[in-house]
Amino acid sequence: MALVNVGNNIRKYRKLNRLTIVELEYKTNIHQKSLWAYETAKTSVSITNLYIIAEALNVQAYELLMPYEENVTQ
Repeated sequence: MALVNVGNNIRKYRKLNRLTIVELEYKTNIHQKSLWAYETAKTSVSITNLYIIAEALNVQAYELLMPYEENVTQ
């Protein structure tokens, strides 16, 4: 369940920032296959990569860990 929340949040903030996975790959230097695996909960994201992704998406890392439905930006 937690993996799905993190992946959903990564995807949500990526789309809010109007970024493709390829563009996020460029900003984070994390391969697009890894980003896809995080978003689809195929694998868990490391703490290091979580912080890198959060910075690229202009959010705090804890926001990516919050339950998806409670994590709405105004």
